[in-house]
Amino acid sequence: MDTLAHKALEGEQATPTFTCYDCTAALAVVAAAEAAAPILATMRSAGLPLHLEHLPERFGLLVILVLGQSIAAIAVGVHETDWEAVTVTIAVLGFVVAASLWWIYFDLTGAAATSTLTNRAGHRSTPLHDIYAYGHWPLTLGLAATGVGLEGAILHGDQPALASGIRWVLCGGVALYLLAVTAIRVGVAGSLRKGLPWPAVAVPLTLAVGLASRVRPLVVVAAVTVVLVSEVVVGLAKQREDTPSTAALENEP
Repeated sequence: MDTLAHKALEGEQATPTFTCYDCTAALAVVAAAEAAAPILATMRSAGLPLHLEHLPERFGLLVILVLGQSIAAIAVGVHETDWEAVTVTIAVLGFVVAASLWWIYFDLTGAAATSTLTNRAGHRSTPLHDIYAYGHWPLTLGLAATGVGLEGAILHGDQPALASGIRWVLCGGVALYLLAVTAIRVGVAGSLRKGLPWPAVAVPLTLAVGLASRVRPLVVVAAVTVVLVSEVVVGLAKQREDTPSTAALENEP
């Protein structure tokens, strides 16, 4: 009996064990393989018909869902702070931030990237579609981080300074979103001029806000709001410059 127990004990000790690092590494390998599958498929089946109208529609729905979570986070933050004046003010600014992010994607940069993708790639599978699709990974991550940062700023709205972690989640999320939007537009268009100086100029400005320590949450959110609203205003001005007027089109022979 002792021998059997000893053998059983040895067998148990010989059983391989997996740590959390092993599981993380395995998940990373699986995620990398899944992420690489569309690229390999594009390389092996270039030129296959593609329903391009569904691509921006699906990604647009994803962006709306993540933006909705930001709005929900703002509402939760205000509710948990008993509707204090300073937190309500931060929440209003947070809503303006979310609206500006929506405007940048659906009416300015994102819309321009979709139009360029249609003109350059058409309805055939090309690497441009992969650039468009994979660019939404950091884009949605930035949106999610922005929502978390806004909620944290509201919850700590009465503090003399916003904690560095919350400040960087907010500013880093906005900067990552703007960088992803710029990368999508530049990658699809194949020209740096489509992203420089606008909309890329807002990325360092947002990071500069993140560097500002010992600043009240209201001031941090207000500064981010100013950057994004300015981004929208400049984008609308460039959109009007790039779009030929109706009168000019009518005068063409």
